[in-house]
Amino acid sequence: MDVDVKDKQIKKLISKDEIRSVAKLANINITQNEQLKYSKELSTIVNYNMKHLNSINTDEIEATGHATGEKSVTRNDETEPGLSADAALKNAPKNHNNLFKVKHVFGDD
Repeated sequence: MDVDVKDKQIKKLISKDEIRSVAKLANINITQNEQLKYSKELSTIVNYNMKHLNSINTDEIEATGHATGEKSVTRNDETEPGLSADAALKNAPKNHNNLFKVKHVFGDD
């Protein structure tokens, strides 16, 4: 994203390369004209929203990493005993050398 600083206002231009990259991620084909069109339209949208966000006074707002104040909601990873090979393969339709045997997924090998 190119940044143009004029009169203390930051204007961002979303490049055609960025538009092309997003289109590729979305698996859509767009023409050169559409790339230019979307570059202009999305840049206008981003700049409009940034203008409003930048107008909000946040001087007395404490920085936070999480809105609810939660510290950590995940548990520690702890190892637990698993199944033995015999127990895991007990109901397997086919097995070979203590491994599940399944039909080929790729190729005929």
